Amino acid sequence: MNNFRLLVIAACICESKTLATKRSSEDKFMRGSVGIEKQALPDRLLLLSEVESRANHHVVEETRVQDYISIFGSQEEFTFAYSDIFSTQHETQSITSSASQISTHTTFPTQDEATESTLLQTLHEMIENRSDLSSTSDDPTSIMLLRREGTNSFLDGMSAMDDSGPNARDVSNAFGNGPSSILNSFGAANILWAFGQFVNHDISLVNVKFGDICDVTVPPHDPFLDASVKALGMNRSIFEIDNIAVAQQVTNISSLINGDNVYGNTFSRLNFIRADDSGVTGRLRTSGPNLLPKNTEGLSNRGGDARSDLFLAGDVRANENLALTVMHTLWLREHNHWADKLRVAHPELSGDEIFYMARVIVQAEMQKVIYDEFLPAMLGDDAFPPYDGFKPNVDPRVENVVSSCAYRIGHSMVPSALYIDYGNKTLETLALENAFFAPSQLERTGGIDAFLRGMVNSVCQEVDPFIVPAMRNHLFSNQFDLLAINIQRARDHGIPDFNSIRASLGFEKLDNFDDFLFSQELASVYSDTDQIDCWIGMNSEPRLERLMLGETQRAVLARNFANIRDGDVNFYKNSITEPELLALIEGTTLADVIRRNSDSPGSLDDVRDDIFFLPL
Repeated sequence: MNNFRLLVIAACICESKTLATKRSSEDKFMRGSVGIEKQALPDRLLLLSEVESRANHHVVEETRVQDYISIFGSQEEFTFAYSDIFSTQHETQSITSSASQISTHTTFPTQDEATESTLLQTLHEMIENRSDLSSTSDDPTSIMLLRREGTNSFLDGMSAMDDSGPNARDVSNAFGNGPSSILNSFGAANILWAFGQFVNHDISLVNVKFGDICDVTVPPHDPFLDASVKALGMNRSIFEIDNIAVAQQVTNISSLINGDNVYGNTFSRLNFIRADDSGVTGRLRTSGPNLLPKNTEGLSNRGGDARSDLFLAGDVRANENLALTVMHTLWLREHNHWADKLRVAHPELSGDEIFYMARVIVQAEMQKVIYDEFLPAMLGDDAFPPYDGFKPNVDPRVENVVSSCAYRIGHSMVPSALYIDYGNKTLETLALENAFFAPSQLERTGGIDAFLRGMVNSVCQEVDPFIVPAMRNHLFSNQFDLLAINIQRARDHGIPDFNSIRASLGFEKLDNFDDFLFSQELASVYSDTDQIDCWIGMNSEPRLERLMLGETQRAVLARNFANIRDGDVNFYKNSITEPELLALIEGTTLADVIRRNSDSPGSLDDVRDDIFFLPL
């Protein structure tokens, strides 16, 4: 029996048969629902994407100069609708047509005729009942609000930003004279933060409202920035007032782990990302030496919509740094890996069938890697209970405190340079400030292998309040400060101080500066511990035994990722019931994905199984 064929058909069935339940369970958490206080997930690990709009504008004396740099581009309207997994009316008709003839033109190698009949009937009914397939619009039909757990810090209890704490740049400078490089004591590899950022971009995208200013004033005689820089330009995140009269920030993509960062969540983006081959192969489009496609049609893209030299991926932030670009390229190749296998094994399948079957497999693999490898590496093996099924009353949205604070843990893990390891005892380093929006570097090195090898075989930075100068003073090669952004963004979102968050979790407050790891720096800018900002506090609290983070940060992240898993009807352990397909997914590791998608066959076969840690 051809098991592979059975597996992919089962995958297609599992993906679609739960659509009605999925839509019903999530609709209640959309804008306009009753009791919207909801949740949204991490805003991206290496934030380099927050849409900190006017990132290099200067305020000189009384004159404001708005210098919108191109890296933030125009904002594409995103839709969180399940119709987005299909791209055009033409494809809809093609899928339905092929499904209606499947019983007469395809013979599935199942165990017996009864099983085969059930598979075919389920697949046929499932596609016929997809009422959303007729839509071809890019207009947003639903958005999600970040979920707010507990109280807020707004001055009026509604939306007014409280900026009465220490100046965010002053706080940043308090840590600026600290060590710029402390290697991770657990031997965590740089691929850990890179994959974490990739995950973040699948579950959260918060845009800003231009003109709603929340600048960070640069203090006089700043020791690191030019005297001409009077302010770090920021705009407030877009928010809506919910039914209990509190501002809730808007995330424009689904918080579910569904591969939106690979496939996009608008029709126009998906249409472009799919290979330009009349839909025959089911592959994703590539350019050059098997890299992401170039943005030749001017679609929304961070770094500049008009820049045709930039890559285009499912998420607009794919070019922000080369480590992230490599992650996007890796998972594009993983889709094409499965599409090619399907096409060779089953030439009778249409390109659309191949595409959606490969997509289902990739989505399940991503979920498996995240929950079985990435999260245990960050949070430990016992961070949340074992999976016991879909829970329709669980809100799967990202929490505001996660999006604007807790999941920004990766910012301190990024090194000052990326390693380029060619595997022949030739090692290069690329300064981080030269790795922002730099697609030509992948073309220069001939692909992603050298960067992947460098990320896997080099130790990242420690989790702490220190950020390398390239991101604290020269973010995106401009004079901008990611640490100050983290502080100001949390205030913009109404995130309470660190001790208030601890108390909301049932932990005792840390009353003395000596209770923290970096007491001297904290005491130099905060008057007492109840004033400490969320990001600073989480990155300064004592570490749990055998973990690289503290109990507050761990608890917040574990709670949110458990909800994302349990509130997703299409989480692979719930949606995939066919044993052989489940075994295929369960047997996949990130190391497997890397090995089979190298630039040259076998060139990365030596990557270790424990991909996120180097041997100590």
